[in-house]
Amino acid sequence: MDVLGLELIAGQGFDLQRQKELVDGLILNEQAVFDFGWASPDEAIGKRITSPSGSPEGEVIGVVKDYHQLGLQQKIGPMTMDYAPRNSYLYAIKYKAADTQQLISSLNDLWIKTFPGHDFNYFFLDQDFENQYQAEARLANVFAVFAFIAMVIAMIGLLGLVSFMVVARTKEIGVRKILGADVFSITRLLSKEFVLLVLIANAIAFPITWYLASEWLKTFAFRMTINPLLFMGTMVIALTFTVAIVSLQTIKAALADPVKSLRYE
Repeated sequence: MDVLGLELIAGQGFDLQRQKELVDGLILNEQAVFDFGWASPDEAIGKRITSPSGSPEGEVIGVVKDYHQLGLQQKIGPMTMDYAPRNSYLYAIKYKAADTQQLISSLNDLWIKTFPGHDFNYFFLDQDFENQYQAEARLANVFAVFAFIAMVIAMIGLLGLVSFMVVARTKEIGVRKILGADVFSITRLLSKEFVLLVLIANAIAFPITWYLASEWLKTFAFRMTINPLLFMGTMVIALTFTVAIVSLQTIKAALADPVKSLRYE
């Protein structure tokens, strides 16, 4: 319990000085206390558990706070722990990361000496936890790639559309400039249409994205809530790119000689 950082909230843990508890004692998690119908962890202490199979069976000596043994996709289930080193097949070791290679080498030598003829295998707990989210990690990578491709295509399309609009309205830009319009007002005028299109696109995308993300999150027993600021941030980024592309093209046209613009065919 100390190595894994489990928090004892009632009773006590196993102690080599109390041999009777090592044979007959059980430690539960909070969910097991709830499922057995006891009002609190303190009430569970001293209660006896019997089972037709004989396991788990014994007297409750302690209760630990619920912890995630499996991925967040699954609820925390009831759990009982007994002291049975004879049935152990894994050893949990807490160490400093800087000592990893030296520790593995020492453990390998000790294993060969203690259990000759048996393979020495090990894994890191953080990697084991990470493996529980491999499907989600792959999904995130796929979405990231497609999102990047979609952004590149959208930016190229926007650049082409803006360029076409500026060319089509070259004379208009020249007339407005001769009549006293400054570069900022011309840029603002030409940007309005594209800003409106981006706002409409976001208005369509937001509810669809929110619905799909909510349905995906329902596959997790423990999940976050979708923050509206994520959508606002996305809209700000889209508007920033749009205004930047439109501004670069329109400023270039607005700074041109209006006489040349009026002569443009």
